[in-house]
Amino acid sequence: MRKRDEILLAFVLAALFAGGALAAAQKPVVWGTTTVIGEMLRMVGGQAIETHTLIPPRSCPGHFDLSPGDAVRLSGARLMFRHDFQAYLDRRLTAQNPDLELAIISTGGQVILPEAYLRGMAGIKNMLCKRYPKLAATLEANHRQAVEDVQRSAESAREQARQAGLNGVPVLGSVMQQGFLRWLGFEVVATFSNSPGELSVRKLAALLNTARTREIAFVAGNLQSGGEAVARTVAAQAGLPVTILSNFPGSENNNRTYHDLLLDNVSRLVRAAQAELP
Repeated sequence: MRKRDEILLAFVLAALFAGGALAAAQKPVVWGTTTVIGEMLRMVGGQAIETHTLIPPRSCPGHFDLSPGDAVRLSGARLMFRHDFQAYLDRRLTAQNPDLELAIISTGGQVILPEAYLRGMAGIKNMLCKRYPKLAATLEANHRQAVEDVQRSAESAREQARQAGLNGVPVLGSVMQQGFLRWLGFEVVATFSNSPGELSVRKLAALLNTARTREIAFVAGNLQSGGEAVARTVAAQAGLPVTILSNFPGSENNNRTYHDLLLDNVSRLVRAAQAELP
């Protein structure tokens, strides 16, 4: 290759690199408070937006304190999606970044439920299309595909539960998972709070009595917000198997997407119903 050709090639490569870097720099950066919002953003935004998540998946989404590191990460943020129950975060977030716009997502139910997840995802799509009209066609197409994916995941989860004979199985369930349990066909005979501080002696005695008289199969707890400790306490006292579910992707290595989380929760329930868990 002649020297002039080498120089020309170098200029072309440099231009391509600069163009790619510029495109990456111009990509909208959007935050979600939780990993489930982050997953919705990923499904709707695809490659068109860059997404970040604030709260780790095993942390309580209703009680989260920003760290100095979070403040640094949020300094350049412009748009943050939060759940409707996270109003407590607003003042803290805007104190760290006065230019931050907060968008509120309401799912109308426990976010693990497919219909609730779809409502949240539709809300995100509508807000993103309004905020970034030039990306609307891409976001609409991504959303249509995402809806189909969620519906297939829901069908797969319910079929797995049906084949395992879970319909009508009596359980004690966390209030944060009761909707999901009923959606899968379980009979949720009684529920318990997600807070260890609210598990009174009287409430525990009532749960134990229910476990004995209704032949409860197992206890289904919720990972976040202290729910795991409550579920394990109830199960230990009642001498029942216990399984711990999550509403937020990424709480384990094998449930990083909504699809994987849905099926992982069902697998945990199947194993608990078959008394394969301690």
